[in-house]
Amino acid sequence: MHWIFIQGQEYALTNTFTIKDGLPSNHLYDLCEDNQGFLWISTDNGISRFDGTRFINYSIKDGLPSNDVLQVFKEIDGTIWVNCYKQPPSYFDVKLNRFISFENNKDVLEISNNFFEVIILKKGGIIFQNKDGIITFKNKKIVSVEKVFNKFLFETNTNIVNVNYNHEISSLDKIHNYTFRNQDNKILGKVNIKKATTILSKFCDYNEFYVVSENKINKFSDFNFDSFAYKKDSILLNEPIKWYKIDSKFLNLILKDGSIYCYDKKTFAFKHKISNGLENNCAYFDSNNYLWVSTAENGLMLYTSQKIQVIKSDLVSNNFKSVFATNDKILAGNFNGKVFENTKRINTIYDVNIDNYSNWIRNIFDFNGKTITIADVGCTINFKEKIRFYSPNNLTYSLKTAEKLNDSILLIGINNGILKFNVTTKKYKLINSPEERILEIVKKNENYFYFIANDGLFVYDLKNYTYKLICSNNKLENDKFSLVTLDEIGNIWLSTSKGCLIKYVENKIVYKFDNKNGLPENITKILCFQNRLWIASKTGIFVLNYKVLPKLSFHKIGIPEGLSSSNINSIFAFNNKIFAATENGISVIPSNIQFKKFESKPTLISVFVNNKLVPLSNVYDLKKEEKNITLNLASIDLTGHFNKFQYSINNFNWIDLEGNILSLVLKEGINEITIRALDVNNYISSHELKLKFEVAIPLYNRVWFWILLIFSVTALLFRFYNKQKFELQKRDFEKKLALEQQRLKITADLHDDIGSTLSSLQINSAVANKLMDKNPLEAQKVLSKIENQSQNLSQKIGDIIWSMKPGIDEFMTMSARIKNFANEILGSTNIQYTIKIDPKVDKEIQDISIRKNVVLITKEVLNNAVKYSEASKIEVTIFIKENKLNINILDNGIGFDLNETKGNGIVNIKNRISELKGHLEIISEKNKGTKIDVIIPLH
Repeated sequence: MHWIFIQGQEYALTNTFTIKDGLPSNHLYDLCEDNQGFLWISTDNGISRFDGTRFINYSIKDGLPSNDVLQVFKEIDGTIWVNCYKQPPSYFDVKLNRFISFENNKDVLEISNNFFEVIILKKGGIIFQNKDGIITFKNKKIVSVEKVFNKFLFETNTNIVNVNYNHEISSLDKIHNYTFRNQDNKILGKVNIKKATTILSKFCDYNEFYVVSENKINKFSDFNFDSFAYKKDSILLNEPIKWYKIDSKFLNLILKDGSIYCYDKKTFAFKHKISNGLENNCAYFDSNNYLWVSTAENGLMLYTSQKIQVIKSDLVSNNFKSVFATNDKILAGNFNGKVFENTKRINTIYDVNIDNYSNWIRNIFDFNGKTITIADVGCTINFKEKIRFYSPNNLTYSLKTAEKLNDSILLIGINNGILKFNVTTKKYKLINSPEERILEIVKKNENYFYFIANDGLFVYDLKNYTYKLICSNNKLENDKFSLVTLDEIGNIWLSTSKGCLIKYVENKIVYKFDNKNGLPENITKILCFQNRLWIASKTGIFVLNYKVLPKLSFHKIGIPEGLSSSNINSIFAFNNKIFAATENGISVIPSNIQFKKFESKPTLISVFVNNKLVPLSNVYDLKKEEKNITLNLASIDLTGHFNKFQYSINNFNWIDLEGNILSLVLKEGINEITIRALDVNNYISSHELKLKFEVAIPLYNRVWFWILLIFSVTALLFRFYNKQKFELQKRDFEKKLALEQQRLKITADLHDDIGSTLSSLQINSAVANKLMDKNPLEAQKVLSKIENQSQNLSQKIGDIIWSMKPGIDEFMTMSARIKNFANEILGSTNIQYTIKIDPKVDKEIQDISIRKNVVLITKEVLNNAVKYSEASKIEVTIFIKENKLNINILDNGIGFDLNETKGNGIVNIKNRISELKGHLEIISEKNKGTKIDVIIPLH
C-alpha cells in the first residue's frame, strides 16, 4: 500500500497559517521582518503584521493606496515601506498605526504606473525606481523625483552612481548593456551580459548589482570604479526562476515549479532546498533562522530545523490513538480500527476491526514477536487472529486499558473490573476486582500492580488476588484520579480529570501541582522516563524534571518545536525517544531534547483614550475626564512560544491578561503601567513595556487646594465662631437687658397699679374705720369697695407671678391660664363660649412680656364683652402662623361705635399691643357683633 514517510530533515514544515488563523488572504506575495521583530506579509488583500501568535491586518482603510500589496521593504532605520500595484510608495507610521501614502504628489503619481525596484540606502533613505523615473526618500520625505528613462541608481562603498541600460541586439546574441556613470554623468564603465534570453529583473544590494534572467542569476560586486574592476558570480539552474528574495544571510530563489533554493548571499554557496509541491512566491529567513514561505493559494508556511521527526501514513485519518515502538518498527493505531506499521524497509497498514465494528485502538504490545492490539470489543494477535472477551452471561466485555505483566500475561481493564489474559494459551478470566470501570493500570512488579477505578487509586496483590484502596478521590476537591505512572525508584505519579499532577509517596501526597503552575487541563497520558515526567495533553507535551523538586520546572513541546500537532492522544518511551500519537501523525522526540527560554517582547500597537485613537507614546498627559484607556498589545516572538501578558499598575501586583486588549479606568494622578510577557513555560521575558498616564487632578482633588481650603475654612469657622460668640454675648446681653426692662416694667406695674390700689385700700380702710360708729351703712359700702379692690389686687399679683414663672406644668401654661380666667369670667353668665388654642402656642411662647400681655389682652377683651356686648356667643381662637401669634375674638353682641368708647379698656389693649410691636384690628357694627384680631410678631 502507498505510504508517505517524512523523515527529520534540516528544514521541515512546522506550521501552516491561513485565513483561518487570521491572515487577510491565502494569496501571499512578499515577506519582511522589521527591527522590532514583526514579520510583515504582503497579500492581495492588504498587508499583515505577525508577532508569532496574532496577525494584525491593514488595508486601504488604514492608509494603503491599494489592497494589492506586491512588496514590502525595511529601511535601515526600521521604517516599513510597501509597493502596491501601480500605486505610489507608502510607509508605515508606527505612532499612528497606519500607512502614509504619497498619492497627492502629482510627480510621484506620474511614474507610479510601472513596477518599482527598490534600493535600501545604507546611510539612510530608500529609492523607488522604474523605467519611467526615480523617487528618493529620506526621513520619510521626498528628496527628489526624476522623470528619466532607462536609468537607475546604484549605491557603492563611496557614492551613488547612475546606471543606464539598453539592449543591443545582434544577429547572434542579445546583449544587455549596463553603463555606470558618476553624478557628473561621466562614464565609469560598462557591464555586458551576453546570451541571456530574457531579463526577469535587476536589483541592487549594498555594493552588489544583480541581474536575474530566466534560469540564471548574475551578481557583480566589489566594484573599483577607478579601474572599473568588479567580481562576478553566477548561479545557473535547470528550472526557470519565478522570483527572488534577499534577507540578511541568504539569496532565496523561487522557481516556477515551486522549488525554493537558498544560497549564501556572500559566497553563492548552496545551502537549502525546499520542495513542498506548492506554488510559492517568496522565501525569507528571520532573525531566529526560521524559514517563512509565502504561497499563492495555501497561506504562510513555517519551516524550522528542529530535531523532532514526523511520520505520517496515507491513511484517511492520521489521528492516532496509540503508539508503540521496538528496535525495528513503529506501530500506531487510530480511531477507526487501523494500525500503521513503519519499518526501515516497508510500511504497512492493517485493518484490525472486529466483527465490522469501527474500534479505537487503545493499546499495542509486543509479546516475543507477537503483536497484540487492544480495541474496544476485543484484541488481535499479529493483526489476523481476532479475540472477543465474553462474560459468564455471554455479554461482550468493553475493553478500556491494558498493561503487560510479563512475557505471557496481559492485564486488561474493562468497564466492570480487570481481566487476566494469557497470550500464549489465549485463556482469560475476570479476577477479583471492583465492579467499576478501570481507567488505568500500571505494573509495579510481577506480584503487584496499581490501578485507578471510580473510587481512587488501588493496589493489587496478585499472590492473594486482593486489592486495597490506598488513595481515595475524597482527598481531592471535586476531582478524580484519571492516570497513574511510576518513576525509576517506584514513586507514584497521578493526574486528575481537572489537570492536577500529584506525587504520592509512602501513602501520602507530597506534591500537588495544578493549572496555575502551567499544566494543561486535559491530560491524556503520563509516563516517567530518564528522570523526566512526560505529560501528554490536548495542547502539547509538558515535561517536568522531577529531580529538581520542589523547584518547579515545566517545559512545553508543541508545534513550534516540530510536533505534527499539539493534540496528543498518547505517548510511549523507547530507546532514548518519546513517540507521540497525535491527531496528525506520529512525532518522534529525542528524550534528551534541550529547552531554552524564549524572549517574548511586549509591544504597543495602538492606544485609545475614551474610544479615540491617539498617537503612540511612552507618556500621556490626559484631561481629568480622559480616564478610559484601551491598549492593543502584541508580543513579538516569531518562534510561537508566547503564552500570556501580565500587567501591573504603579508596581502593585501582577495581573494576568486574557488576550491582547487591556482596558482600564485610570485613577486621577499618575498611573504607571508595566506590561510583561510569559512564554508557554511561564518564563518571564526580560523585556518590559512601561507606560505612564497622568490624569489631570481636578482643583478640588489637589493636596494644595485642600490645604488652602482647610486654612480658609478654619479662618471662616474661627471668624464665624467669634461672630457667633459675639452674637450670643449680644443676645445674652439683650436678654439680660430685656429681663431688666421687664423687671423695671413689673416694678412700675407694681408701683402704679398695686401701689395705687394699696394706697386706696389704706385710705378706704381709714374712712371705713371712722364711719363705723357714725354711719355704719356708709362704712359697709366702703368695706365692700375694699373687698373688690383686694380681689382685683390679688388677681393682678397672680398674673404677674404667673408670667414670671413659666414651666412645663400644664397648669402653668398660657392656654391653661386663659381657659381658667375665661371660665371664671364667662362661667356664671348665659354666654356660650369656645376657646381654641394651638398646642404650639405653649411651646413656642416663653417670653415673659408676651405671656403676660397676651393674657391681660384676652382678659380685658372678655371683661368688656361681658360688661357691654350683651352677646350670647363668644369664640376665642389663638394660633401661630408664619412666626406670628394670632388672637381672634368674636362675639355676636350689639357692637359699639369705636369713636364713642368709654373707659380705659381699649386704650390699655392698644398700649399692650403697641408694646409688643403688634397690630390690632377691631371690626364692630351695631347689632352685628364685634371682631377683634391681634397679630403679634414672635421674632
